[in-house]
Amino acid sequence: MLNNEQFSKTVSSDLATREKYSKDSVYKGNPEYSFVANDWKTTGEIISFCNTKAIPVTFCGGQTSMTGSSVSDSGLALSLGLKNKIIDIGLNTQGEPFAKVEAGVNLGELKKEVEKLRFFYPPDPTSYQEVQVGATVATNATGADTFKYG
Repeated sequence: MLNNEQFSKTVSSDLATREKYSKDSVYKGNPEYSFVANDWKTTGEIISFCNTKAIPVTFCGGQTSMTGSSVSDSGLALSLGLKNKIIDIGLNTQGEPFAKVEAGVNLGELKKEVEKLRFFYPPDPTSYQEVQVGATVATNATGADTFKYG
């Protein structure tokens, strides 16, 4: 478990860094800290520390939305943008297609990769070239293809 000093060394309280994660297309917040996850162990420790200290945690995507859901008025803005690996795409044991990806994967890149395998991933929000998959799942961002594919 992190202590106060380790937490302060791991997260950023620098205004310029926090600014990057303080707004989306519409809303502006004011987080006290920001953290860009680069490994799951440290990320878990940060989240556990915040939980014990009652520090709110807001997960940030690419800040492309108009929902305000990735913007924090306080606490920690946690970006998963560096957690952007496509782990596996294929068919499961029932023959159904799947994609296993980290939250920071760019949706446009995922769509290209599944198309190479002749699959189709229908969510297509207008910002699909910039948005991260985790953010689309978190906000149920789907786009116009929802009308056709559900």
